[in-house]
Amino acid sequence: MIIKAMTNADSVERIFITVRNTTGSALSAGYNLCLNTRNVNSAYGIDVEQPATSAFPNYTGVVANDSQDTDYAIEDKSVGLAQVWGENEVAFIRVESTDGVVPVGRLFIPTNGQWYATSTGPPLDKDTVTGGALVIMSARGAATFEGRHRVQVRCL
Repeated sequence: MIIKAMTNADSVERIFITVRNTTGSALSAGYNLCLNTRNVNSAYGIDVEQPATSAFPNYTGVVANDSQDTDYAIEDKSVGLAQVWGENEVAFIRVESTDGVVPVGRLFIPTNGQWYATSTGPPLDKDTVTGGALVIMSARGAATFEGRHRVQVRCL
C-alpha cells in the first residue's frame, strides 16, 4: 500500500495498492477494477478484472493517475497501481439521471461488463452498497453523460 500524504493546500491524500492486470488488454487511468477472486491458481493474489455482477463486493478502485494527469496504464499481465482512496480527477463514470442533474455526493458503483461506474435514478443508499463506491465531487448538469469526472474514491 502506498499513501500519498498531503504536502500543501493543493495536494490531497490518496491511497494506492499494487494490482496485476488479468483482463487481456491494457487498462487506462480511471478504469474501474474488481479483484479477480475466480483465479484461485494465481500466485499473486492481486489480480484484477473488469467488473462483473459477481465481483461487485470485490470493487478495488480505479487505475491510478497522478496530479499531473500521468496515466499509469497497466499492460496485460503487468503490475501497476490502483487508487483505493482519495480524490481522482479522471474516474470513468456513466450518469443516467432521471431528474437531469447529478448532485454532489451521489454514489457510483461498478457496472457489469463495463469499465465505468454508474449511478441511475435516485441516490443510492450508502447502506445498501456492498464493497466500495465512487462519490461524485462536482455536480453534473446533463441527464446522460459518459466519460471522465472528478470523484472521491472510497474502496478501503
